[in-house]
Amino acid sequence: MGGSGGEPRDYSLRPFSDDSPWNIEIPPNATYLPNDPRTQRIRSFGAFGVNTVNWTIWTWYASDTDPYETIQVSASYVAPQSSNPRPGTVTIRIPTGAHPDSQNDAHFAVIEPNRLISHEFWFTQGSPGNRTAASYAKVPLDGLGVDISRTGSYNPEFETYGWGAGRAYGGSILGGLIRENEATTGPMKHAIAAALPAAAFDGTYVWPATHTDDLEKPTGDIPMGTRFGIPKSVDIDSLPIPTAHKHLGYALQNYGLIIVDKSGSPCLYSEGVAAEPDGKALQSDHEARALLTSLLVVVEFH
Repeated sequence: MGGSGGEPRDYSLRPFSDDSPWNIEIPPNATYLPNDPRTQRIRSFGAFGVNTVNWTIWTWYASDTDPYETIQVSASYVAPQSSNPRPGTVTIRIPTGAHPDSQNDAHFAVIEPNRLISHEFWFTQGSPGNRTAASYAKVPLDGLGVDISRTGSYNPEFETYGWGAGRAYGGSILGGLIRENEATTGPMKHAIAAALPAAAFDGTYVWPATHTDDLEKPTGDIPMGTRFGIPKSVDIDSLPIPTAHKHLGYALQNYGLIIVDKSGSPCLYSEGVAAEPDGKALQSDHEARALLTSLLVVVEFH
């Protein structure tokens, strides 16, 4: 798909195709379920945090002059006894100084100079020139960005090693990130990724999720991949919240919030490096975040 004047589209600015679950708008005939147990459960969490530096997706944009680096990938790096380690080697250009999130998940995304491919890693360890990872997926940014990993299998359309997709829902780790200037300037023209504590999940998944975290005894109501939204009847402009939170509110109303992972506490994610100011702007007002959560409703459409 081209941009204005026939220029190629830079998919790094808004990853994935227009028909991706991340970019489709909630249609007028969508069904909202305010009395559904899933609605009550998500509202019970109150204000979602916004991960800005730790426990988020550190994303780096490579250039044609950046050095090549090789990363060894195998599920055995996190599960030594794995019966299916799916080892592989990835050699790509990585900017000098690029690094993963410093926390245990150690997410790491590197976008190619052509801005058409995202190289996505999970549990990235070591130093430049001697790095390993437990998961890798080569994700086309002009595709749907989902269905990378399925329960018990891998989508052959993607090049994956180790455990494949770096998110529990089975799709791209870039999906639903709050990006540079989206909160501070706006607009956010995509769905928002969110994670919930393990107690929220029922152990199943729904589209766009194709996978879920392993849970020994699921006790919750919410399948991985559930989409929530703010009904169109809510006037976002009239809410007593800062401008940054109104930008988030419109994204939740027009595109929704999709559950993609398990976390210690309910959270959203701003893109590591570039979008730290946006994450901090949203994190600054607890009451505004709590108000937006209180308006969320399960939304379903096909």
